[in-house]
Amino acid sequence: GVECSTEVEVMKFYQEALKLGLEGVIVKSLNSTYVIGQRTDTWLKFKPERDTVDAVIVKALYGKGERSGYYSSFVLAVRDPNQKKLYTIGRVSNLSEELMAYLKEIVEKTKIREDVDGVFVKPSVVLEVTYQEIQETDEYTSGYALRVPKFVRLREDKSVEDVDTLDKLKKLYELQYERFKLQDL
Repeated sequence: GVECSTEVEVMKFYQEALKLGLEGVIVKSLNSTYVIGQRTDTWLKFKPERDTVDAVIVKALYGKGERSGYYSSFVLAVRDPNQKKLYTIGRVSNLSEELMAYLKEIVEKTKIREDVDGVFVKPSVVLEVTYQEIQETDEYTSGYALRVPKFVRLREDKSVEDVDTLDKLKKLYELQYERFKLQDL
């Protein structure tokens, strides 16, 4: 590690870490202790985020534990305009209480069917999300997964026909490490 006392020093160290091909850095207060399973403001992950993807919600997943009785996350999909099908790419959670309440109303109105994990909905709500990387996977029907997707904004100006395509996702997957070099930061 490196001891830094200014934001400029932190940014220089961060850029050097990225230049070495590292995923990011942890910035922490020197006299703090790590607390397992808790987020604190004394230990921060600092990683680059990638592009954004516009995707549609296709399923609301039930929460577990203290989130029981609520929807805890939402499965997202992109479209294949040639086959006129949607393909899942991941799920987003950690949304604001206000947005969760809004989405709960929409889920109840657009519910198609339920299974043990959640509620399938008529695709109508478009979210813009960012992510750390795209990975190949068998877990989602697209063959790809957004790693650590984060909500950016609700896209009320877009419909299911406007969400990003599977082809765009494939291109983003192929280009993600080529394009994201230090000179682009």
